Amino acid sequence: MKKVKRWFMYLQIRVQTHVTSVLYYQFMLLQSGKKRSKDKP
Repeated sequence: MKKVKRWFMYLQIRVQTHVTSVLYYQFMLLQSGKKRSKDKP
C-alpha cells in the first residue's frame, strides 16, 4: 500500500510539471505572437 501512495505522488508531480511546462510554452508563444502583430504596420 505504501508503494502505491509513493507512485501516485510521483505521478502527481510528473503531471504538475508537465502541465506547468505546457502552460509556460503556450504563454511564451502568445507573447511572441503579440509582439509580431505589433511589429506589422
